[in-house]
Amino acid sequence: MTQTASTELPLVEFTLARPYARIGGVAVGMIRISDDHTNGPSLRKDIESFELLLSAHCRLDARWHGRLPLDDNKLWDDWPSQPNTICIWTSNRLDLMNLQEREWDSWQEVRPKPFTWPGRKVGPHTPPPEMDVVLEDKHLAFTFRFDIPIDQNLPPTLAATSCRYYYTILARLQTKELVLWFQIPIQVLTASPLYTEPHSQDEESVLQAMAHSSGLPAGEMSMSQLYPIEGRITVHDQQSAAFGQHTYLRIPSRPMVQSMRVTDPLTDRPVCIITFMGASVLHPGSRMVVKLDFPKRFDDRSRDWMPVFQVSACLDGEETTIRFRDGQRTRARAYLFDTAHEGPFDPECVESISLNLILPLDAPVTVKTDHVEVNIRCVVDIVVGEDYRNLRLEFPCEVVHPLSAWEMKLMDENETLDLWEIDYSDYSPTDPSWFPVVDIGEELNILSLHLADRCQIRPYKTYASYHKESEHEAQSSDNL
Repeated sequence: MTQTASTELPLVEFTLARPYARIGGVAVGMIRISDDHTNGPSLRKDIESFELLLSAHCRLDARWHGRLPLDDNKLWDDWPSQPNTICIWTSNRLDLMNLQEREWDSWQEVRPKPFTWPGRKVGPHTPPPEMDVVLEDKHLAFTFRFDIPIDQNLPPTLAATSCRYYYTILARLQTKELVLWFQIPIQVLTASPLYTEPHSQDEESVLQAMAHSSGLPAGEMSMSQLYPIEGRITVHDQQSAAFGQHTYLRIPSRPMVQSMRVTDPLTDRPVCIITFMGASVLHPGSRMVVKLDFPKRFDDRSRDWMPVFQVSACLDGEETTIRFRDGQRTRARAYLFDTAHEGPFDPECVESISLNLILPLDAPVTVKTDHVEVNIRCVVDIVVGEDYRNLRLEFPCEVVHPLSAWEMKLMDENETLDLWEIDYSDYSPTDPSWFPVVDIGEELNILSLHLADRCQIRPYKTYASYHKESEHEAQSSDNL
């Protein structure tokens, strides 16, 4: 995601490697400041400060919570506050103009060198002329990362009936003449099994940045990464949505299959064995199975079981508003996602029943905050006994955001993204050598390709076209 702001002074461009981040995960982005009439060193003199932070906000609906006073005092003093909006969390604030420039991996040092094709008679191949530029004379470039804490009880991005939770990257650029504000929205998803420990132990290192005006964020990149490849097809393996995603099966505290015996509270006689498959953790688009087993009623021992004549199940939920002033709880919205029914049937002939329930793609996730609660549950209704009484069971379900193909690949490779072993005792936020890059290699490559396109240092021709030109030049020299 890219957003650009054009002013009378510089051109400021924000780029996010991914438009989303997870609680406990990392949000990586890049800022590029350029001016056609000013080089990079001169831009640093013109800009007095460029402060950056990540903030979480809650906008309450006045129809449910009443009018609230302005309460955005956690941000800048001159920040334009909004009514009925509460700032619930902010990261540390960092001034990008105080960062030291990275002295290694400059574009002149790491740009592709001349090479030849092995096994073929081809003359020396040099990089295209558009790659021979000095980046520090064109712009100021910064790469930042936000390590969203997992131990702060932060909610995911939510658009509910009574309130709205959203995250914004805020930037304040100040020059001698004016002050510019930038707001970059970012979607925050529920926590993932990939992130089990906080990335940074220090609150002052939630936001970290690196200045690399002389090179790409990833440093050195190969010619195959910079050259566009013709005829490539990328296939993403989408896992089955039968019972959620298999990555959650590795969490012992969230078993996929749960069985229990149902007993009639009036007669204390057993009714059935009910099994929930895939109900503990759901994601929008997945399905769960409710299986009921009835013992055979052919012997005297099985006669103690209550006869069952009808079974129905539904997947529903509700949004509960917690009033800001007095804590009064009110149901703001009710959901009914899916239903399943079986019966009436003869209890002497039926031994087992399975009911399938599907969670729609637009279903909300489970959220519990001080202002709103969104709960999803599976309700099972069983008609038992000769008097046809109803037994109602409610099974809570947790709905989370699904894992992406990139996250599932990391899970399959047993890779971890936790950096709790880093010692922050001598941490310096302005030193580029302290910027962690081990766990964000793919994001840095994405930002590097984008910066190469913006600076016009990525070859505009395909790799094969340059190769054909080299062969033609070599044949012409042989003919001479």
